[in-house]
Amino acid sequence: MDSSLKRLYDPSTIAVVGPSPNRQNLATIILDNLIRAADDGSLKAKVYAVNPLYDECLGLKCRRVLDSGTDLVIIAVPSRLAVDYLTMAQDSGAGTAIVISGGFSESGGKSLRPMIHGIRVLGPNTIGIVDTSSGINTLFLPRFKKASDGTELRSIPDPKKGNVSIIAQSGGISVSLYDELLSSGMGIRALTCLGNSDDIDAAEVIEYFADDSLTDLIALYLEGVNDGRKLMNSVSRASSKKRVIAMIAGISDAGKRATSSHTGSIVKNSDVYFAAIKQAGALAVNDYRDFIALIKSYQMLGEVKGRGVAILTNSGGAGVLAADEAMTRGMSVPPLHDRLISLKENGTLPSIASVENPVDVSASGDDKSIVSVYRSLLDFDDIDSIVIISTHYPPGVTDSLPSAIASLRKEHMKPTVAVELGKSQWSYKIRDLYDANGLPSVDSPQQASHILALLYSMSKAKPTWHPVSETNVATIYPGTHIEPEISEFLTQFGFKSPKWRWIDEESDLDKIEYPISLKVFSDRLVHKTEAGAVKVDIKDRNDAIFAYRQFRERFGGERVYAQEMVRGVEVRVGILSDDTFGKYVDIGIGGTLTELLKDHSTRVAPVDINEVIEMLGELRAAQLLMGYRGRESADVRSLAKSISALSIWAASYNKLMEIEINPLIVNATGSYAVDVRATVEF
Repeated sequence: MDSSLKRLYDPSTIAVVGPSPNRQNLATIILDNLIRAADDGSLKAKVYAVNPLYDECLGLKCRRVLDSGTDLVIIAVPSRLAVDYLTMAQDSGAGTAIVISGGFSESGGKSLRPMIHGIRVLGPNTIGIVDTSSGINTLFLPRFKKASDGTELRSIPDPKKGNVSIIAQSGGISVSLYDELLSSGMGIRALTCLGNSDDIDAAEVIEYFADDSLTDLIALYLEGVNDGRKLMNSVSRASSKKRVIAMIAGISDAGKRATSSHTGSIVKNSDVYFAAIKQAGALAVNDYRDFIALIKSYQMLGEVKGRGVAILTNSGGAGVLAADEAMTRGMSVPPLHDRLISLKENGTLPSIASVENPVDVSASGDDKSIVSVYRSLLDFDDIDSIVIISTHYPPGVTDSLPSAIASLRKEHMKPTVAVELGKSQWSYKIRDLYDANGLPSVDSPQQASHILALLYSMSKAKPTWHPVSETNVATIYPGTHIEPEISEFLTQFGFKSPKWRWIDEESDLDKIEYPISLKVFSDRLVHKTEAGAVKVDIKDRNDAIFAYRQFRERFGGERVYAQEMVRGVEVRVGILSDDTFGKYVDIGIGGTLTELLKDHSTRVAPVDINEVIEMLGELRAAQLLMGYRGRESADVRSLAKSISALSIWAASYNKLMEIEINPLIVNATGSYAVDVRATVEF
């Protein structure tokens, strides 16, 4: 654990810079939080105030300067003064500082980074931290606010201990997550708002909580990262010890570098982010409601160990929605009729009930019938999790049901998500009762199934990321390279180069074996098929001469070459550079259908053989490689080995901008680099 960050989260002395008699002053609110925490015994640190304009604030004497060696200095003053106090903190030997103040790089101003020396700084432009172990709470938001009718309402909950550490790059999202979780009866281990990250960044905070025994789950909100590989290293280390989930936002393609390949037009920035998080062993989501529900459900339920889902409802339509979503998310909905029919036969369930899966007790069902079915479901080995949709509308359903379901669940510990539909007072009451009894509640059948699928995915997540090590790197001279010459370079990685020869005059067509492809050699032609610069499956000399003459007429002095006609499955392999994560690999369907189908899978380079096999399996066209409808199976293992070797080289060779093999013809005898394009920096 980083000792410098320990002084941030568990200091022995804290200075708050900028409080005043004004109770709405941000520094005053922070100071009030700390004083209350000290009074109730949750904060052990010594706290003092710094403001030369006032003698005292909240009963504490205001000092003019900082004490020597203060562990944590919280700076909440205008940006023009924040720099002076940061300098004072450094000069006084302070260990850490939280710069709450905004007005720096986030709004067009200067970064604090150049002026940070000998001190660790969180921010600027941050709401700071909450640490429920040490008692620190730097949230500068009022706990209560008055409504227009004069009623005073709770605005933000007080801290409560839990096991999730939240790390976020947004103050607003930080507070919203904090509010939603604590208002649902949950607790947190810690909250960290990174702000501008001029010094302390997400990777360092992740590393800190990876070593924290009180943290079971790390929840990340990421809007952008400067050093993607550093982040991957930290998340990989953390996910080898505990679970990590991430919500990713603000990664549109607006700033994406233009490329000259099919890969560059298909892969989105978000594809690379999600791939990076997956390789690091974390689970990524992009929906705020799912993120909240996932944090809440994991704390209450833990992981889901298998795919089998049972759906118990008193609303047939809602059950169907949940079942459809479960299947869409890769879960299974096993048949239950034979195992539950006795409940109808003995009168436990009404005659109109359905004992399939979903199990629909109908509107005639009551608490007793729902509990009876739930008890049976808990005993089935092929049921790994349960969605219960017990709308409160039927007269036989009461507010005693949540506690009854929760009691049974605690005996069997089978993950269960409760759904209560509607916005009435009863709807809110039932959801609150489920939450209070340790069962996560949501207001959507589809979300319940989705959350269980995500919890199952979490159980399978593991880090596969291995940074590239220094190696002897084969080099290519600068410029743009195209086949057939570059395809011969690829043979060192295990790819095969189809036989070829230059066709400089028609008589050269007498010296080759047919069938062939005839192609124009030009680095200006990215899409040869669309440009009419390639003719495939030419079976004899006459057809070859006809095509050759067309090329001469259309493309003038460009050279032409003949290439052996190779048959098999067309795959595309592209390796490009991302500004955040460096080189990444993208595999997809190849040939002329590449951009139409957009069937592809992405990972940050390098990738090992097993990762490549996993990527190939993610393609909708994967069955083509396995011998679809009696066709010969491709040598997938050899293909994966070659792509892995290429990715290791590409990740090591900084001058490579991009390389694409499209198509790569794969069959039982190997992988043939039929069309290749590579760009190397000067």
